[in-house]
Amino acid sequence: FAAGAMENWGAVTYRESTLLIDEQNSSSANKQWVALVIAHELAHQWFGNLVTMEWWTHLWLNEGFATYIEYLAVDSIFPHWKVWTQFVYMDHAKALELDGLKSTHPIEVEVHHPSEISEIFDTVSYSKGASIIRMLASYLGPKNFQNGLQNYLKKHQYKNTTTLDLWAALEEVSGKKVSEIMKNWTSKPGYPLLNVWERKKGLQLTQSRFFSSPISAKKFHDKTLWSIPLDAYLFSKKSLLIPKPNSLIKLNRGETSFVRIKYPFSLLKLLEKPISKKILAPEDRYGLIRDVFMFAQSGHGSTVDALTLAQSFADEDNYIVWAEIASNLQAIDNLIFGQSFYESYRAFCREVFKSIAGKVGWNKKLQESHLQTLLRSVVIYGLGTNGDKNIIQ
Repeated sequence: FAAGAMENWGAVTYRESTLLIDEQNSSSANKQWVALVIAHELAHQWFGNLVTMEWWTHLWLNEGFATYIEYLAVDSIFPHWKVWTQFVYMDHAKALELDGLKSTHPIEVEVHHPSEISEIFDTVSYSKGASIIRMLASYLGPKNFQNGLQNYLKKHQYKNTTTLDLWAALEEVSGKKVSEIMKNWTSKPGYPLLNVWERKKGLQLTQSRFFSSPISAKKFHDKTLWSIPLDAYLFSKKSLLIPKPNSLIKLNRGETSFVRIKYPFSLLKLLEKPISKKILAPEDRYGLIRDVFMFAQSGHGSTVDALTLAQSFADEDNYIVWAEIASNLQAIDNLIFGQSFYESYRAFCREVFKSIAGKVGWNKKLQESHLQTLLRSVVIYGLGTNGDKNIIQ
């Protein structure tokens, strides 16, 4: 079966590999994948089957929601897996990466011919769709969001809808201007980069469209402004001045908003201790290291800053954070292979992985967490590919 699974009414179809697990021998990653796929297809019984999109332009109403609900369901059944933490790494970050390209497209794409339909079954419809739903759910609050969805499903059951029908149902319950806030998130490509500046009166934030390539950034002068739910603020203008928080400065707590945030080096330096002491939540530690490495790639920052910040993670123990660090260190490795300083770089990487490798070891421990099991392969692979002799032996 070419697709992984399909949500037909009354007869959901699967590849065996997305339906069956071996309780004794399947890996933790495989068990989690199967659970998410099953939940995704069953979520479609409401989002796709009970209420169906009017036309392929609104595909994200099916796929974005099924992707969001799969995490909601699996988190309810297996709370110890902490899948919402993994969502930030698996879907949110993947969408940020691909939506930062000039070749991206809006969530809502005009489809004029059946031959164009398959083009929109992609990361933007699925992962960006799920990410902006998560952002909106966080902004409205869980009760308003749930009641709004119930309103939407009851009003439109056995009918067809557009994105505006969803916004109207959520507006009716929450009293918030959902349609106005969400318009550019679905109708425009890309997403905002927030630059943070220290001023005497507080922090100044400016927004502009983010491109992962400096060439694309120069070529496209996109003036889109997004309405960004950001902690206690709704940031809709080009620039916003906010009071400087008394506590540590880390915006977009929980990485709920679909943005990247660039801090000046002075503020980044102040975050090193909260990172190393794990005062910040895993999602926040992850978001910081993810963006710093991306800014090095996109010309907004320095690779030296990124590698310096990576050293603050010596005592890190979270799977998604290490998966991100390992991936970025490998990307730099690919770029500098064969250079005179290549072996020095590998020695640096071995030092980064050294402490965590000693903690996770080779063998599964009694009652270790699901995320710890996932972490082991990331760490052993990261240390081994950087030439650690003990690991290789």
